[in-house]
Amino acid sequence: MDNKFQTSFIPKSPVVAESQSSGSGLSLFLIIGLLIFIISVLASAGAYFWRESLISQVVTMQTDLSTRRDKIDEVTIDALLKLDKRLRISQSLLNQHLMSSSVFSLLEENTVTGVRFRSFTFTASDDNTYRLHLSGQAKNFKTIAFQSVQFNKMSKVILNPIFSNFNPTQDGSVNFDFDSNIENKFVNYSEWKNNLGSQTDNGSQSQPQVQAESNSQDTTSF
Repeated sequence: MDNKFQTSFIPKSPVVAESQSSGSGLSLFLIIGLLIFIISVLASAGAYFWRESLISQVVTMQTDLSTRRDKIDEVTIDALLKLDKRLRISQSLLNQHLMSSSVFSLLEENTVTGVRFRSFTFTASDDNTYRLHLSGQAKNFKTIAFQSVQFNKMSKVILNPIFSNFNPTQDGSVNFDFDSNIENKFVNYSEWKNNLGSQTDNGSQSQPQVQAESNSQDTTSF
């Protein structure tokens, strides 16, 4: 009767082996997770230090740029101020410049044969007018009359011409003085420049006309 109810138990797989397999799988996931965590920490630390390095470089570059900009601005401003001062002085000198050479050209082109000038005085007055004084000698009174007509033809340049102090000499020639005003635009650089600009804009001739037409001149010479 005892043999009838006797049974035996044989496990299908070893209990110990099953326990070892579960332990290996848990350890593998733990190692992988730990590696991922370490990599994440290292990446975060690297990103942090890289960001701090970039911020430091930007700050350094901004500081350097600001220093150089301030230095350049000081040098540039100082140079511009000096240049502006020089330009103002130059402009002032040009505006006050008298083009006396144009008066010599005027006399050269409009002095009739038989007249010569011995002295030349050209002055500027406080009221911005220009005075011309000449002392000359003519072959005779007729020659002085021709010269007067010639100067009268330059009425836009030679203003209020006056012949005076006639003094005949023993050889028949006549000494005389001549006084007149000269048009500002003809001798003042600033006025001449403005007049030149308006002539150019209108398409007219840029050089002032200083020679008048003369149909009759005394051909007698000294």
